[in-house]
Amino acid sequence: MAKVYVSSTYVDLREVREQVRLTLRRMDHNDIAMEYYTAEDARPLDKCLRDVDACDLYICLVAWRYGYIPEGYEHSITELEYRRAVQAGKSCLAFLLAEDAPWPFNLVESDAIGRVKAFRQELQHNLTASFFTGVGDIGARVAEAVHAWGKREGISVKGSRTDWETYRAAVFEKHRWVRLAVIAGAKQDRRFTQIPLTDIFVTQRTTAGRPAYDIPEDALQADTVQLDEPTEALSALQEPSLDVLGRESKQVILGGPGSGKSTLFHFAILTLCDPVPSETAIPPGLRHGPIPFLVELRQYALRKTRNFVEYIVDQAREFYGVDIEADDLRAVLQQDGRAVVLFDGLDEILNPTERAQVADQFDAFARQYVGAGIVVSSRIAGYDPERLQLGGFSHYTLLDFGRSAGSSTNAARRCCSKIGISSARTSNETSCCRSTSAWWASRRPRSSRTFQRTCCCSTGRARS
Repeated sequence: MAKVYVSSTYVDLREVREQVRLTLRRMDHNDIAMEYYTAEDARPLDKCLRDVDACDLYICLVAWRYGYIPEGYEHSITELEYRRAVQAGKSCLAFLLAEDAPWPFNLVESDAIGRVKAFRQELQHNLTASFFTGVGDIGARVAEAVHAWGKREGISVKGSRTDWETYRAAVFEKHRWVRLAVIAGAKQDRRFTQIPLTDIFVTQRTTAGRPAYDIPEDALQADTVQLDEPTEALSALQEPSLDVLGRESKQVILGGPGSGKSTLFHFAILTLCDPVPSETAIPPGLRHGPIPFLVELRQYALRKTRNFVEYIVDQAREFYGVDIEADDLRAVLQQDGRAVVLFDGLDEILNPTERAQVADQFDAFARQYVGAGIVVSSRIAGYDPERLQLGGFSHYTLLDFGRSAGSSTNAARRCCSKIGISSARTSNETSCCRSTSAWWASRRPRSSRTFQRTCCCSTGRARS
């Protein structure tokens, strides 16, 4: 783990800096940046220079602003930081906005453009500079350069034999697609359409705490069940599920069958493993970039695995094709905020005794790895809150997806759009409804009828 100082102007490169920060943390490096002093260009120079002296690697990001010049100095803070890094003999990497990259005019410092160009030329002459075009590619550029630097310095392999970026890439590739069998055209040719889950995901609403009811499973599956619509006062207490996820270090997410618990977990995992991470897509409680681990509790119980660490190691090798060292995994779990473990489907452990034993294991796991985030999902019916509430787990309840017509319509239209169906009537409309409804039914049985109705409406068809 290295200390990396990130230097740049702030106003124009705020989003770029955030991508660099996420990339460095995902690579297990500590980033040092102006955000820890103040969110503006006029930051405390003495503090900045001391941090440059203490860093292992200096990174300079430059677009078309020169930046703040402190009183009594001839150069901007960014240039002074660079010169201090060179004077101190630090390893330096420079990333310059490409000259042909589109850039907002209001983020160009026209009055100082001569000084900006001179500084850019000096960086290109003295360092091996890389060029980026914006937020979309800066993470990959930085990751490649920092990885190469780490190999040269022997830092990237210290203390760990597990390549966590390879693990993230494998997890992303495994979970990214929703596969729909689409019947296309008059000949009824079958083809598979792959739709990115992140493109059609619609966040559910959630409320804090457990519901006041415990409806049997057979009643929840019945079409005749009508739960009261939320009042205006209740609606004010609802929050998007993504805003809640990861807020506390220990959580339980409850919901009826088909309410989207697993899909919520998969979406969060994808945002954390995306090779081009978007901070706005990542749930706010997970924006520190933890490594995600998914434990499917039904499989865990069937395998009779001794503990969660052993299961994660086996799952990585067998399901993702990546080798994880158990000691490296334990080290990550022990670091504050470095990992989040998503335990999916407590209710799918059908034996009550085994379910109680696993609930006890959650508590022991949380006490052993206090730095790791832990989120457990379960159906409402039959859930016993006593053990986990005593263990300090916060509880949230997902509202049924099918009760939100707007959400259903949005999801249906996104599916239709990805398959290639517009709002005009086409021969593929029925195919879209059947395909998307079948996929939805496999995950959210209660919502599939609502989804099919809204899908038909979104494509201009009457429901058959």
